[in-house]
Amino acid sequence: MVEIEDFGITEYGFSISGHRKRYNLTTVLHLFGEKFCRGLEAAWRRAAAFKTGDTAHGYFKKLRLLLQGLGAAGALGKDEVASRVFQTLQAGRTPTQKDWQHVTNEFLRVMGDVDDRSLTNSTKRKVRDMYVDAARSALNWLVDVGYLPAVQMKQRTASKFSAEAGTDSLASLLYKAGRLDLTNKTELEASNEFIGTNAKALAELRRCYVAEFLCEHENFQRGQVLLGKKSGMSIDEFEAIILRRPGHQIGNTLFGLEIGLNDGDLFSIIVRYYKDVYHNSRDVLFGLKKFQKLVAWAGGHAHLQSFIESTTKALNAAFHIVLIDTGLNVQPTKDLGEDPYVGTSKRGKRQVATIAEKKNRAGGKEVKGRLREDEVGEVSVKIRGEVSGFRVIEMFREMSKPMRPVDGPVAEKLWIFRRPGQYTVRHNLDQMDKGWHYGFLDRHKDNALFGGLSVTKRVIRRSFLNAKRADGTFDVNLAMAIAGQSTPEMAYHYLDLQGVKAILQEMIRKFLNAWEAVSASSLDDAAAKIGVDPSDFERRKELGLENGLHFALFGDRRTSKQNTKTEEEVLLSNSVRRFTVRENTMRDLCLAKAAMYKQMEKVLYLNPKRFIRKWIPFLGIVEGYIIKIKESRFASQFATVQSDVEGRIASGDIAVPVIW
Repeated sequence: MVEIEDFGITEYGFSISGHRKRYNLTTVLHLFGEKFCRGLEAAWRRAAAFKTGDTAHGYFKKLRLLLQGLGAAGALGKDEVASRVFQTLQAGRTPTQKDWQHVTNEFLRVMGDVDDRSLTNSTKRKVRDMYVDAARSALNWLVDVGYLPAVQMKQRTASKFSAEAGTDSLASLLYKAGRLDLTNKTELEASNEFIGTNAKALAELRRCYVAEFLCEHENFQRGQVLLGKKSGMSIDEFEAIILRRPGHQIGNTLFGLEIGLNDGDLFSIIVRYYKDVYHNSRDVLFGLKKFQKLVAWAGGHAHLQSFIESTTKALNAAFHIVLIDTGLNVQPTKDLGEDPYVGTSKRGKRQVATIAEKKNRAGGKEVKGRLREDEVGEVSVKIRGEVSGFRVIEMFREMSKPMRPVDGPVAEKLWIFRRPGQYTVRHNLDQMDKGWHYGFLDRHKDNALFGGLSVTKRVIRRSFLNAKRADGTFDVNLAMAIAGQSTPEMAYHYLDLQGVKAILQEMIRKFLNAWEAVSASSLDDAAAKIGVDPSDFERRKELGLENGLHFALFGDRRTSKQNTKTEEEVLLSNSVRRFTVRENTMRDLCLAKAAMYKQMEKVLYLNPKRFIRKWIPFLGIVEGYIIKIKESRFASQFATVQSDVEGRIASGDIAVPVIW
């Protein structure tokens, strides 16, 4: 904090121990004043004390942005509630729950709206969504320490729907790549196939990660055996021999025999020497060139490292196994502590939590309550015939122990590593996002299930949430908590847009089959003529009649079999229940399609039950009509109308209807 004499405080900032970046409140100071800033600083210190510094600073910046917007709106006085909250905060008091809920939801909406530039100029939906998520998390932190009232904040912004729909699952990637066939399946069959494929692909991805991890762990165990064996030559004697040998003789085919060691014994002593260099800071007296030749002879730095400690390959595999098993977001998975467990084992599961969440839970003791901000997950203790997530964590803890410092920020992190050939032990996992995971995908590019797919961490998480239904253990409340969703329906229908489109294709097929059956029903031996079983033909025809396809009947419609539901629809006139091909009706059809596709993603995530029950069938009918028209003598006329409608929508001459 900087004070300038006679002018009061003109800048405001503070630091938190262990966080490398300062927290700047100067722009907020000019709006809310010093009293507010002091109160916010005290609250943020309590809220962020046990959080990861980079995460806390990222959240704080978005909180500051929201406060700047609130301060500006409150100072202008255009919004009565914003002004009231602004004045309350200026005075160092807590706003009412009702007022606070109004302003937080309004400014979260503004922050997420790509068309609103009042808080930020970013036009990228994903960026806006990240802003909203960070601001919400910051506000929740302040609620947890009692600084702000607890309110129901909107779970998703308008722009969030498109961003979420844009995240594929493994099944969706396979469907796009033409490697998942959902044709000739009912919507339920297609949905179950989609979910089952996610489960199988996730299991295969996990199997490959486990195989790589176990390979690294096997090397580590071999290394412990080698290091525990008595050797006929000490590392001091070995070093003296290397000092005397010319550089060009190091690593040649006869090198071991020349110094009296077979290849196995030579490798063993190199491992011991390598460990002494990196774990005990031994000076390499014979020089770096000879050392690198020894390392090359033994298989390289990464190979030697795997015998003395965990490698980046082992870390990458273990991290993704835990990510697959828990369904946690990426950052909470990164923030797991060295001893990540909360409570005791229950029903064969162990809870794992971030460092911050575990400290908030009184040192890891079990605390009853809701899952908190995606910071707690579960891993199985035992899985028959497989390596459980719990075992993977325990094995990684064992492998990383030789390099783990006694104390400090690196010591308390679960995921630590040393780059091959380097001394520094690190915990920043940026390189995993940039290279390690893509190296894994390249090694498995020929895998029959996920090979060649762009499998990101968000894809893994989306697949996890979708696949939970496949093993019969889908827990709606757990999925709601993990996904940050407000209703069971949103968790239950965690299909992505590609999955929905696959189901839509099935609905279109059913509609066209029903149309064909209705139109052929007056023919003798109609089922045989269209090549279907008579019972299936009757079912298709009845489905068509139930859904208003009477117009396709030939002959006396009064003799057609009517079901009770159709007879009850007396409020619908014949003109409403019949589609007549004219220019204006084709235009309406194009507008209906444009309107539904424009709002499809939003409705899918706002009200999935309604989407599945109402929208998909109607979309199927609209698309079915269009397919039939394109196959008829009206195809050319329809193409002209469709092109005209699309052009006028693009130019703004006509508006797309808003439907629900």
